[in-house]
Amino acid sequence: EFWDASGVAREAQYAEYRSTRGFSPAEVEKMDECFKQYDKDGSGQISYQELIAALDKMGRLPRTKDEQQRLLALLRRVDDGSGEFDFPEFLRLMRTWEIAAKRQKVKAEMAVGYDCGFSDEE
Repeated sequence: EFWDASGVAREAQYAEYRSTRGFSPAEVEKMDECFKQYDKDGSGQISYQELIAALDKMGRLPRTKDEQQRLLALLRRVDDGSGEFDFPEFLRLMRTWEIAAKRQKVKAEMAVGYDCGFSDEE
């Protein structure tokens, strides 16, 4: 019985994570408002161009060529082939893009540390 209950609880947590991609309710609401602003026709889909505009508004537009290439690769991975993004795809993109940005920041900070002569332990 315990294993069944824990499995059910784990499945419920995973389903909630899939629906919000780990964002808080306030973050999901803010992203939903932004998404709807760019979903001009109310279809529940935004195009690549609208997505780029939304990323720009949210301050998450890539700045370097490397970031632009990573975003394009991510867009191809997240897109279901339609060339447009629904809200769940948008959340998935935002979560993945956020994780990638954090990794880049850590790499840059580590490089500065190495340049200053710090070791891994320091």
